Amino acid sequence: MSTAKGGGNLPTEPDDRREIYYRRNVVACSLADSLWLAAYACMALGTIQPVYLQRLGATKTIIGALPGLQIAAFAFLQLPSVRWTRRLRRKVGVFAGLHFPVALLLIAVGVMVGRWSLTHPDRMTWTFLTVMAIRLAALGIVVPLWGDLLRRLFPDNRRGQAMGIIIGTSSVFGVLGAAYARYILSRFQFPTNFSHLFIIAGIFMTIAAGLYRMAREVVPSEADTSSRQLSYRSVLLAAIKTDQRLRRFIFSCYIYQMGAMVAIFFPVYAIEQFAQPAEIAGTFTLLLMAAAAVGGLVLGRLGDRRGYRRVLAWGIVAMIGATLTALVSPTITLFYAVFIFLGLANSAFGVGLINMLVEMCPHEDKSTYVALFNTAAIPTQIGAPILAGYLGDRLGLGVVLIAAIGMQLAAFVTLLALVDDPRRPGRRVLRWPPRRWLRRLT
Repeated sequence: MSTAKGGGNLPTEPDDRREIYYRRNVVACSLADSLWLAAYACMALGTIQPVYLQRLGATKTIIGALPGLQIAAFAFLQLPSVRWTRRLRRKVGVFAGLHFPVALLLIAVGVMVGRWSLTHPDRMTWTFLTVMAIRLAALGIVVPLWGDLLRRLFPDNRRGQAMGIIIGTSSVFGVLGAAYARYILSRFQFPTNFSHLFIIAGIFMTIAAGLYRMAREVVPSEADTSSRQLSYRSVLLAAIKTDQRLRRFIFSCYIYQMGAMVAIFFPVYAIEQFAQPAEIAGTFTLLLMAAAAVGGLVLGRLGDRRGYRRVLAWGIVAMIGATLTALVSPTITLFYAVFIFLGLANSAFGVGLINMLVEMCPHEDKSTYVALFNTAAIPTQIGAPILAGYLGDRLGLGVVLIAAIGMQLAAFVTLLALVDDPRRPGRRVLRWPPRRWLRRLT
């Protein structure tokens, strides 16, 4: 019997049933995530939604509130839901079922966008923010389930490969969805174009929810879980009080979120700087999804081979590249590279973040660590983009871009200097000679 590297992972046995279902689960999750990502491309938080609010006449402060409210709502119910979801013996059916109300809320948003955007733009602005936050709160309940399902669906030593394949292949459908969004935005007038996209996104997500049920989870035996499953309170207190690595990781991510706050303004900045029409949001989304498709495949393999801290470090480097390019771009042609870098950063954190948390957790209860991390991130996720929007209204987005680069550099240093790789405890960048820094990242 050989044990896979990484804190808290179960031994990988030759007859591991997760190997038997590996291909089936990769296919099922790839199909579901493909439709999910095509839906996301039609209503992308980083491109489509801020441009829609801009067309409604919203200020940058309100646009900055968009990701903060949604992400905070996304994390709000995660810790409370863990008390329920961690007791479920089988999780795939519940995971799939909880996606249906999320999809229906998105269809409702699309209907409201078509009816109220022209006649009541102020009312629609706040209605849009509220309903989208409620939708993300409902979706947040399933995130702890996904943390548990990862280790039930895929072997520990192939989890990064599986996520890379899923993210890479589904990003192809994300590219197709982005191309469709670009066509709809240019073909129809406001607000019919945005209404159409939100309704289609809801339909795609409804179908994706059904496809998740194709996956086969391997349920741990009673003997396996009885010795490992701790009480909810003991897990939570242990994570907060004794896990220094988790606290340092949360601190590093706080700094990164302060720097990544600027991403929501990339499409708004491009439209203002280069006098572009709103339809360009479709092109931005297309580039974003194409870069994520490539990044997911490459970074998943890197995570399996060298650890997920490296994946996150490269994600921060990509975000620095995106922000720096946005700051210095003299033309819209060069500005397109911003969304290529942003897609790589998104795929790095999509692959690396949850896997880093799973490997940090020293026992089977992965869902509590995932929920605790997302809940702890609420303050910066709310405050950072709102602050960026306020500063953008007062000082201009150029100043915000410069400040964001500084925070991103600080996040890069703190991640490598303070946070241990779960696979190599105690080996941090402060202990490396400078000549080894780049070699350690590759």
